[in-house]
Amino acid sequence: MKVPPPFYDGAPWTIISTISTTQTSTKHFEQLDVDNLVAEVLHLAGQEQKQLKRHVRKLLHYFLKSKLYPERVSGHWLGELCHHRRWIEKLINKMPSMAPLIDNHIADAYADITERLTCKANLPRSSFPDTLAYTREQLLERDFMPWTALPTAGPRTVRIPTGR
Repeated sequence: MKVPPPFYDGAPWTIISTISTTQTSTKHFEQLDVDNLVAEVLHLAGQEQKQLKRHVRKLLHYFLKSKLYPERVSGHWLGELCHHRRWIEKLINKMPSMAPLIDNHIADAYADITERLTCKANLPRSSFPDTLAYTREQLLERDFMPWTALPTAGPRTVRIPTGR
């Protein structure tokens, strides 16, 4: 059974699963288009990785912006922090093999974002340390906000009141 690529109608994993399950459960392994299935899986994994990178970059952008301008934190910025944290969590739950990629995405994004923020705010590059002063856990912790505690303050997470 050959499925013409691409078959992205919103449920590619379902289609791949259905085709594979049908062919393997009926022991028709020779009918599996392995090359096509591998290509589709790799393409989908690439899309998920791009989404992860995008959400990590956006989260880090609003996180650092909030640290730089705590007096300007708005409901929009808080919403963005929550939104991107939630998406990262969903992506990692969906594809746990992507979890190790987060640290690289953070490191790559940090240099770009700090350069952009310092240029935009006309600040010296020394306004930010060379590496992110917060842990990945702090960055991803739903209730942790950059203005609530000192960087890498240990395993304790500072909670903010829910009335914000």
